[in-house]
Amino acid sequence: MGPLNMVQPDQGYARSLEALNSTQLHGDSLRRAYSARRDTVRAMNVYLHRLDLAKGVASLPTLHVTGSKGKGSTCAFVESVLRRQGVRTVLFTSPHLVRVNERIRLDGQPLTDKQWSHHFWAMWNRLQETAPPPPTHQSKRPSSTSPYAIPLAINTYEAEPEAVPGYFRFLTLLCFWVALQEKSDALILEVGVGGRFDATNVVPRPVACAITTMDLEHTDLLGGSIEEIAWEKGGIIKSGVPCFVGPQPTRYTASTLRVLRTCALESPGAALYLVKPLPTEINLGIAGDFQAMNAALALALVQQYHISQSHSHQPPGQVGLVGDADKALDEKGAAAWVDVAPYLLANEPTVREGLEACAWPGRCQRLDWGPCCRFYIDGAHTEESMRTAVEWFDGQVSQKKRGKRRRVLLFNCGEEKNVPDLLSYLLNHRATAVVIASVSEEPALLRFDTVLFCPVASVKPTLAHARAARMLLLEEGEEGSYARQLDQTMLHSLCEALDAKAEVQLEGLQWQQALRDTWRILHAYHLKKWAQEQKQKQEQEEEQEQEQETDWIDRADRQTRTAVFPSVAAVLEEIKDMLAVEPLEVLVTGSLYLVGNVLGQLEEESSPSSPSSRT
Repeated sequence: MGPLNMVQPDQGYARSLEALNSTQLHGDSLRRAYSARRDTVRAMNVYLHRLDLAKGVASLPTLHVTGSKGKGSTCAFVESVLRRQGVRTVLFTSPHLVRVNERIRLDGQPLTDKQWSHHFWAMWNRLQETAPPPPTHQSKRPSSTSPYAIPLAINTYEAEPEAVPGYFRFLTLLCFWVALQEKSDALILEVGVGGRFDATNVVPRPVACAITTMDLEHTDLLGGSIEEIAWEKGGIIKSGVPCFVGPQPTRYTASTLRVLRTCALESPGAALYLVKPLPTEINLGIAGDFQAMNAALALALVQQYHISQSHSHQPPGQVGLVGDADKALDEKGAAAWVDVAPYLLANEPTVREGLEACAWPGRCQRLDWGPCCRFYIDGAHTEESMRTAVEWFDGQVSQKKRGKRRRVLLFNCGEEKNVPDLLSYLLNHRATAVVIASVSEEPALLRFDTVLFCPVASVKPTLAHARAARMLLLEEGEEGSYARQLDQTMLHSLCEALDAKAEVQLEGLQWQQALRDTWRILHAYHLKKWAQEQKQKQEQEEEQEQEQETDWIDRADRQTRTAVFPSVAAVLEEIKDMLAVEPLEVLVTGSLYLVGNVLGQLEEESSPSSPSSRT
């Protein structure tokens, strides 16, 4: 077995994973890759030509989807409907949850190990055979005139290990390779990060593109404002190609659509459409009321695919101007709206069957683990996605069932995330409405009884570093972020109080400890704030004994038990022990890598038996 930088025969699946993992970038290589983002599309074109894929990709019917939330679900709906219409599909998404094969699906199923190995080594060897000599100089790329662009100047090859592209670029190329080798009719392509400088944006003219809900995400890479995020997402808009846009969060609607309109105007012939959600009575295979919007975007893409294949020039869906045309273009940033409900009604039952049969693991997924433990699993890595995840969980577990099962939260997120903003949706502030004089009394509206934190087996490479709770709460976050809106003096004193407790830090679990401490401080903050408000309402002017800040930390700890564990496997053992006493409802949210680890571990673990004291 020769070294990986040489042409190989098919070495099998396990060896392919070793080779793929060798393309992961870390440290200085990752830093150079971040700096070289603007060269991504040019570099991808070079790889396509080396692989003899350029012409094939240009002619391959492709549906391109970006967004901050819901882009994976939208792609899954597209795949499910097209398959029921007899279309041979390849679907490319990221990240994978359990096995890397999930990223490339052929006709609705992840590539088998045999298929994966065959295509992987064929493409790997082609890259080795066409490897160019290493570059000897840097080349400056022209800077963009956009107000949201970040000027960069570096040759992308410096960020690539030897002749083979980095991890995500390699997988993107592999999806093109598979789609063409397997003679697929349609490629459904989910953007990795952003859009404008994403490896998937090498497709010169997709059939159509879609932009789902946008939110602040990957701000270290994409920028810290929603306008910068929208500019990145709007980079997939192409000349002569319709782009379908879902409704945006109210606070972002005007600014995001204004930026998307600018992106469309920079691409002559591009058409921008707002899409109406499907009626709520339509049954969907993926849970969550918000999926009606993702399904509508999916049908807009499906309809446009069929229009393109019939070489028709009819406009997509039922189109009408959004109010006054000139006003819509100036203020709304969109030319027209699309109602896909007539398309659904005209193409039943295949469309309805496709929507109902669609499954997308790790997104609003309910999973029973034995008779007395129910997992609610939803990867949520932005504020908007966390808000909808909590709304879905609340809808699934109504307050009237409060006494039947105790509730557990399992949380993890990447080190680059705004932790207080995410946790703010999981901390039920109404839970502080409790008789302060009797904190041992269980608060009726407390969402979680136990909150657990643990690391994940693998994460996306990042330049971010773990920080302590004090830094997360007091030193980070943009103006207007959740932590910045709190009483900074009180927050600072609570941080001081927790530091004074001098608790033992678990080696190698500093980030998980920081997440736990952030939760405890925020919980204590709202307990104390509520108590102050109650005293003011009751007009208690008399002098009262000043409570120490550590008392509020202790009270928060008594209301909600928090703990850090070294692995997902250790968490599941803890959950088994808890199940020996009483039934549980477990929400798993935050990182999709956590979701994948949990799903993988649940597959391996035997389900627990009924608790001895089940009620």
